[in-house]
Amino acid sequence: MKKFAVLNNQNTVVNVIIAETLAAAESSSNASCVEVLANVAVDINYTYNAQYGRFIEPKPFDSWVLNQETFMYAPPVAYPTDGGIYSWNESLLEWIEV
Repeated sequence: MKKFAVLNNQNTVVNVIIAETLAAAESSSNASCVEVLANVAVDINYTYNAQYGRFIEPKPFDSWVLNQETFMYAPPVAYPTDGGIYSWNESLLEWIEV
C-alpha cells in the first residue's frame, strides 16, 4: 500500500489516503492524486508544486516568504541567535521574547 495526497484544482492537499495504485487512489477519491514518498511530510492544506515535485507547508504568516531552495517559508527578520525563546509577532513584524 502507498500513501497519496488528494488535491483540489489549486493543488492544495484536501486529504491523504492509502491505496494500492495511483489509479485506485484517484478512483476512490474522484480527484487528482500524487504519491507521497515515505520520507516526505504532507498534510491537509499543504500545496503541491508540480514543477518541482514538492509539497509546501501552509504559509504561517502573511509576511513570510517562500524560500525557493528549501521550499520552506522564512520570516522577513531572522530568528535571534542569542539563545532566548521567541515568538513571531505579525503585527510588529518582529520576534518577541517569551
